[in-house]
Amino acid sequence: YKIDRIITVDAAGALEGEKNGVVMEGVGVGERGGEVLSYHGFLIEEVAVKNKIPVDSIGIKEVSETAIYPMKEEIYKSLPKVQEKLKELIRKGPKGETILVIGFGNTSGIGNDASCLKEAEAKIKKNIRKMKKEEEERKKKESSFLYKLLNP
Repeated sequence: YKIDRIITVDAAGALEGEKNGVVMEGVGVGERGGEVLSYHGFLIEEVAVKNKIPVDSIGIKEVSETAIYPMKEEIYKSLPKVQEKLKELIRKGPKGETILVIGFGNTSGIGNDASCLKEAEAKIKKNIRKMKKEEEERKKKESSFLYKLLNP
């Protein structure tokens, strides 16, 4: 197959004040990560430029500190927006175009079929509920008189 266009999807570093889960669109390989991932992005762009293949990207804003933890609710809730943005980008090209979609990021533990995806989604939802409960307990503790007295 001859590739006509490349679309990349990955988390995008959120700047101070930006919220997790905001979906953005850009041009070029949109991937964040360490040197290895950045190098792969460079290689993809190098091949794309040599072959005159346009590269679009979709980014999901994520505060760096949260990237190493289980998926936050804001990121999970952005998935329908990401799917719609991907469909828009696909539709904007001519019919019959061959598009390579590359998803960067940590997908360890997720299998390659729909049933595995449903299992991963269930785990994500369970973690979101657990994190909400822990946050509520932390807020309750911090609002107690004794906590305020001991931690001025």
